Amino acid sequence: MSKILTVMLGILFVLTSSSAASARLQPGDFTDIQEHWGKTAINEALAQGWMQGMGANSQGYHIFAPQGTVTRAQAAAVLVRMFDLDYGDKQFFKQPLASDYYQDVDNQSWYAEAVALCAVNSIFEDSPHFYPQRDITRLEMAKAIQNCFTAKKISVPMIMMLPVYDDMDSIPPADVNAVAFVTNTDIMKGDNGYFRPQDTMTRAELAQVLVNCSKAIKLQLPDGNLSGNDQEAGKTVSINTRTIQNQSENMKTSLMVPAISGLEDQEVESALNDRWLGEAQEFAEGLAAGLEAYVEDRENAGAPVFPYEVMTSYQVMTLEDSFLSMYIDYYQYTGGAHGMTERIAYNIDLTTGADIALADLFTTDYKYKEAINQFIQKEITNRPGDFFPSGDMGFNGISDEQPFYLTDSKLVIYFSLYEIAPYAAGFPEFEIPLSYLNGGLKAPFIITA
Repeated sequence: MSKILTVMLGILFVLTSSSAASARLQPGDFTDIQEHWGKTAINEALAQGWMQGMGANSQGYHIFAPQGTVTRAQAAAVLVRMFDLDYGDKQFFKQPLASDYYQDVDNQSWYAEAVALCAVNSIFEDSPHFYPQRDITRLEMAKAIQNCFTAKKISVPMIMMLPVYDDMDSIPPADVNAVAFVTNTDIMKGDNGYFRPQDTMTRAELAQVLVNCSKAIKLQLPDGNLSGNDQEAGKTVSINTRTIQNQSENMKTSLMVPAISGLEDQEVESALNDRWLGEAQEFAEGLAAGLEAYVEDRENAGAPVFPYEVMTSYQVMTLEDSFLSMYIDYYQYTGGAHGMTERIAYNIDLTTGADIALADLFTTDYKYKEAINQFIQKEITNRPGDFFPSGDMGFNGISDEQPFYLTDSKLVIYFSLYEIAPYAAGFPEFEIPLSYLNGGLKAPFIITA
């Protein structure tokens, strides 16, 4: 009798457990994501309308198929929704059709309009075939995402640097910038030191990538807004973005140039805006000057020509009626193993337009270099593996022209690429609380809290 009772109790437990599960999960829920790592991102992608489900199973539950792969047709549709791709200001004699661009896309297919919109916006590669049913690779997605940001003129603050992946050698030089873009914006990352450029992408991974794109877009530098600290009530000075974009066969230019407005002295305002615009244009023109010779040399050698790329972006750290602290990153790729970025800080007295040097922050009798050097050396001692050892390429103290910027409560000292650390370390920064330097700061910069 005891065995029979045990069996009956077991059956009753199974039945009640199944009934409880059924009560919790109703048809219409996505039954295959409940315990999945990507559930949060998937729900966000569904809620925003970027992605859709994959039908229902035999029990009537909707499924998402998180481990299913993503075709190029699906990717096109998703990117059109995510970035709200349209025809922009382009004029056509007739409505563009997918077949105008690709031989293998049926104009009656569910994805035809999305593919046409992607073609108009140059999202995918220029080719007679789109291969809509082929699974998209991670590298193809990285390139498409970068092209979406370009098409929508979305500039986000970042450092254009070559990421450190063990399989970078398998990525064509012309595609390195796309991998750098999605890596530096935290949109796509590798794992275990590998980017896996030719791997396909799962639907769950795509959902996470879309969420990451949304986060990056929220950091964009739109016209009429500050990047960095929000404007405080009552302030009249603002920073807008002047956008200059150009695409030729062998050079891509994307310049995001700050433009200040609201200064009492209009001559100072005009001089600053002319300065930033002139420096950006001079930077681009300098690279363009060597383009013709580069193309000729590559063609004569029978080698592929990798298009030049020129980008600038900026980040405002402090903006007050009388003071501005920001930096501009000047990025160039000229066909080598990777591009290079130069970061230039601008600390400006907005009443006169004059640059403020590091020494100008301190009283004349204060040994600011000793104090800053001591702080930086302590940080390096705590992380010796991140920096070059002391010597010609190691830290030997700050210079008279040491670049820096100011936040509300910190003095940030930074160094150029390769200056005191390997390239992979980026721009080494040292955030020094202003309270640490209060004994020598001039009145405008003293922290009283």
